[in-house]
Amino acid sequence: MTLDLNMAKFEATEFPTGLAGNAKLGTIKFFENTASIAAGAFKGCTALTKATVPTGVEIIGESTFEGCTALASLTLPSSVKTVGDKAFKGCSALVETSLSAIENIGTEAFAGTGLTSAKI
Repeated sequence: MTLDLNMAKFEATEFPTGLAGNAKLGTIKFFENTASIAAGAFKGCTALTKATVPTGVEIIGESTFEGCTALASLTLPSSVKTVGDKAFKGCSALVETSLSAIENIGTEAFAGTGLTSAKI
């Protein structure tokens, strides 16, 4: 299942929680005006394979993608400055990503991932 919110009208700039634990969500496209992603927003979404974080997002909250064991494709724009504690913990399928502009990486942010390389 793909959830495409790219063109949806949404007034808040933080992507809310509410999808955590969804076992059917495979990919996500965020609202255009998203500036941050709430803590735990996708925690435990075990079918999530792809997440493209849009330009403009500056903060990936604590445990945002924790336990997303199928997450293999992650695109982080250069606007992301902070990755919260445990943000990608347990994302065992994640083997590569770019961390080019990140200034703050929280505790255990990438613990238990399959990362073998990261572009800095």
